[in-house]
Amino acid sequence: MLYRHKTLATAIVCVTLPVLLAALLALWPAMPAYAEDDPVTPNVAVITTTVKLASTTAFINAPVTLTVGTASVSSLGFRLDYDQSCLSIADVDADVSLFLASGFAGSKANNPTEGKLDISVWWGPNDPPVGTLDDGEIVNIKFMLEPGCRNAITDVVDAAFTFSNVTFADQSSAPVEGAAYGGVYHLDVNQFPTDVTLTRDNDGAKENIDTFRKVGGLDATDVDSEDEHSFSLVSTCTSGAWDNQGFVISGSDLKTNLIFDYETKSSYSVCVEANDGRGGVLAKVVSFNVVDVNEAPTMISLDNNLVVVGTKASGDVVGAFTTTDPDNGQTHTYSLVSGAGDTDNGSFTIDGSNLKLAFNPVYNPAKPIYKIRVETKDNGDGELTLAQQFNIIVVGKPTLSLPTHPDVPYVIAESIPVTLPINFSALGNTILSATMSITYNSDCLTYTTSSGWQSGTSGGATEDSGEIEVQITSAGNALRDGAIGYLSFTGKSSCVGVNSWTLLNFIGTPDLRTTGNLQVTPATPTNGKLVVVKSAPRGDCNSDGAVNAGDFTATAREIWDESSELEDVTPRLPNKSWLWTPLGAYSGSAMGCDSNVDRYIDIADLVCTVRRYFGAASCSSVAAAVSQLPVISAPSAVLANADTVVELPIHLETKGRDVAAIAFTVNFDPEKLLLDDTDADQDGVPDMISLNAPASMMQMVMVESEQGRIDVMASGVMPPLPLFSDGVIANIRLTGSGQASNTLAPMTLTNVSLGDAEGSSMQAEVVMLTPEGTTPGIFLPLVTR
Repeated sequence: MLYRHKTLATAIVCVTLPVLLAALLALWPAMPAYAEDDPVTPNVAVITTTVKLASTTAFINAPVTLTVGTASVSSLGFRLDYDQSCLSIADVDADVSLFLASGFAGSKANNPTEGKLDISVWWGPNDPPVGTLDDGEIVNIKFMLEPGCRNAITDVVDAAFTFSNVTFADQSSAPVEGAAYGGVYHLDVNQFPTDVTLTRDNDGAKENIDTFRKVGGLDATDVDSEDEHSFSLVSTCTSGAWDNQGFVISGSDLKTNLIFDYETKSSYSVCVEANDGRGGVLAKVVSFNVVDVNEAPTMISLDNNLVVVGTKASGDVVGAFTTTDPDNGQTHTYSLVSGAGDTDNGSFTIDGSNLKLAFNPVYNPAKPIYKIRVETKDNGDGELTLAQQFNIIVVGKPTLSLPTHPDVPYVIAESIPVTLPINFSALGNTILSATMSITYNSDCLTYTTSSGWQSGTSGGATEDSGEIEVQITSAGNALRDGAIGYLSFTGKSSCVGVNSWTLLNFIGTPDLRTTGNLQVTPATPTNGKLVVVKSAPRGDCNSDGAVNAGDFTATAREIWDESSELEDVTPRLPNKSWLWTPLGAYSGSAMGCDSNVDRYIDIADLVCTVRRYFGAASCSSVAAAVSQLPVISAPSAVLANADTVVELPIHLETKGRDVAAIAFTVNFDPEKLLLDDTDADQDGVPDMISLNAPASMMQMVMVESEQGRIDVMASGVMPPLPLFSDGVIANIRLTGSGQASNTLAPMTLTNVSLGDAEGSSMQAEVVMLTPEGTTPGIFLPLVTR
């Protein structure tokens, strides 16, 4: 009996590489019988088989089996031819094992050049009985694998074994007919894995997850489909970038506890090694993309929230919204929504991303801020939203102005300087500095100094050839409404009369700046006016240096010189302001004509001029207040017929007051009524007008028929001044025009002025009476003023 099992175990123990043990055992060839199922003749055989080799396998074992059949075999010999380009025997003594039963001997010889191994087995003792061989493994050969068999193997390599010189003998050494069966070893060398892949776990690879989780499953591509692979993180990848920090491998699962943020880092790469357990490894960088999760917007921005009145109207764009969103590439919609800060949602609309006005803004210091609440919605999964409050600030264009109507300042020529404010209104803006240029008429004015800059500011002015350069800068606080500084001038006596109204003009647009030196567009600055008043005695209306009878007429003319008023000025000075006197058809002296120093030119100034002529030092500008005022009344309409004369009575009720002078204007419809201005007695009053005034009074009537205007004035000019009595003080006879046909023509009474004997202005009550039906001469009160 052959002791092949014991010998085999010994051979296995000699394998020094543990990793090959399983492969060797698995690849040990079986021992099927060649020839017939029940062989009669003996044979030796190398069994054809596939030998799977680990990548690190250096040798294989090839057994030769003996089958004796029914014969008695006591000796045998054979030559085994092998492929010496693939296989080699390193040490024939050590690597070729004969499995012989007790009493048998053998020999072995190897020809490595030709790849031939000679084996002989015989009965060893000389004395009988001669033993016989049993079925079983007779030889085991350890072949070393040549490089051509185990390096860069991409397919199976066949190593063929053939027999020659096979002989069998029985116990008597007589030949026994036998056979030999060569075999082929299909050497299937283990292949390295060719690829490592990672299949992403969509849930585990999402951003913003803070748990330990699987992010993907690992797999290896290997031509050895039966190989089972293990995976590990290594640092041996030779191409690509990776970072294993934060990752572990459990089995074939790649896991992490990192919190991904897609917008910061959208993909990760790690270096993974796949090991097939049979010496085949592959290190490769594998990557996965983070799953982007829709995240809510974090902020809404509005690129402009300032509305300057006068630059935008209803329907105009205030500004454009943009949204800060963790998700790149998102688009957003905007809408006005209810909630905190939605007070003024109704005053605005949103068109796309544009915020528009739904009202015409007007600066209101009581409401400079409009509050709206805006929601943005993204286009991602779930359409996430964010709502935010915004303040829309409405400001006016800041203004700069110099004094003008109705507060025109004056300067007395060659006398006390006048100090003019530079007026400022921020209208909601925060102005920290202002620079401007102002021109003046150097023929009328002399610039003297600047002063009075607002506290907390530094300011100054320089002058050159009629141009003043002004600069003012805040030391911290914004410029306040009101005067930001003052300019002082003196007047020149050569500049009186029509030239005494001199202009103070801004050149271009002042430069106003706010925080960050940003320029703010102001409203068109308002230029100023100043009147140079000649120093003249009160009452010297004609400016001849003395109060005399000529001043009576001069004052009367100035009272009615309404052409001195600047019609294009709004707002305007009161019609009878003393400062109008340098202008118009008669340029009287402002100081002289304003005899009673009430800054108005009216009938009381004529009385006061008379008093000053006769030695009075002064007059009272306004009469003492009384409980009842004098009343002047007239019909509000008269009956007009073609070529028919109608009377228009003017009544005075003195109420016990001393009325020494009176003036008024009668206005009628010139298309229905006419005044015959014939003056046959040449007394200066048309014959169709009767004045019931004391004979010693100066009477004056001026008629402008085309305008339907009659100016009437009467005043005493010699003391003691005569007084008016109650009753009709004037009767005006008008003739109906060809267009008049028994209709009421309206009348008005304006410019009513009364003066007392002291030269003081008196307030009066004007009553317009309406006819009862169409009967002339019967009147009822209509308007009292």
